[in-house]
Amino acid sequence: MRLSGGNRLDPRPPLIHGFDLGSTLGLRALSAWFLASVVRKSQTWIVSNDTERLRNLTPVWSANIGIPVDHFDSKLMPIFTEVFRVSWIWANDKSFQVENVNRLRDAYCETRDEFSVEGSEGSEPIDCHAVPEIAAAIYPFAMSRDSTPGVYAHFDVGGGTLDGVSFNFRGGGEKIVCLAAEVKQLGIAIASERLGLCNDVAKNPRKFDDEATRLDHASCKNSTDLKHDINKLVGTVVMKARKNILGHFDQQAIHQRPGVQNHLLHPDDQLQMFLGGGGSLSRWYRTAIEATHERFNQHSADVPPYDLRPLSPPSDLRGVPEDEAPFRHAISYGLSIPEGELAGITFPSEVRAPPRRPVRKPNFGVAYENSKDVFD
Repeated sequence: MRLSGGNRLDPRPPLIHGFDLGSTLGLRALSAWFLASVVRKSQTWIVSNDTERLRNLTPVWSANIGIPVDHFDSKLMPIFTEVFRVSWIWANDKSFQVENVNRLRDAYCETRDEFSVEGSEGSEPIDCHAVPEIAAAIYPFAMSRDSTPGVYAHFDVGGGTLDGVSFNFRGGGEKIVCLAAEVKQLGIAIASERLGLCNDVAKNPRKFDDEATRLDHASCKNSTDLKHDINKLVGTVVMKARKNILGHFDQQAIHQRPGVQNHLLHPDDQLQMFLGGGGSLSRWYRTAIEATHERFNQHSADVPPYDLRPLSPPSDLRGVPEDEAPFRHAISYGLSIPEGELAGITFPSEVRAPPRRPVRKPNFGVAYENSKDVFD
């Protein structure tokens, strides 16, 4: 969140030995070190717990890291890519060690300067990829034979952010067309902070529900403002999709139902929305998202009612409690799929918006230049 310029993360990190942890370079160095530590611990765990699979084999490691579509489709991507490359080099360099944060900053600069966009010549390939989170989140859905083509939305309620994407799923292995994407600092931890709740509440969605509902009954302004911000994000994702859908769908598909070519879906249908992330266990968030349709009077814009549901867990998912699998591990599961096997993505910036209708000028009588001789 800090790498993307988060503005609600106050106070700024402190100075340590004269090193500003909140500086641009400081954030990138610390993020790379954290990711490198996660990768190393993951590798160690796999080697220790999957010995049969690795018997007489030398593992070749790779990693996928999820990025919200709104960040992936923006000028922020070079920042994330740079941090990922540095962290991957550090994770696979067994001799890499740092004594303090100042040395960490210097090491980051040295590693960053060693590789070019394609990786430095003669170095080990950097097999660490940034992946749009929506491609990972809906991988089980996209691969299921029971999934039907259509327009869907996905909302991921994290600790810090609420990430929303609307997309057109065509099925048959074709690309997923992202019609709109938004990410805001409206996750359950940020929400708890805005509502004045203690940190322990943010870690337990059910406790959060109890406290947030109590504030709703008390007509708390902070709770009203928070709900409005959530409604704005959801409404933006849906209405941008409605705006872009005519510009991307085949005209034949649009006119399949005469008289409803301007509809996002047929009014008798429902707009299916998937809910993921740890905060999706919160009933309060579900209610706030569902309330957007009525609060913003979207039925007058021919937007059908929402059908909010969790993503179903894949059949081969092991070792995860059933009550958590649909919510917290969908993206993790998708990120375990090799990058080339995930569905291709068309980003919102690549979607052709529908052309504006030409403005007709009223014709009031005869143009002067065609009749000036009359007045001579």
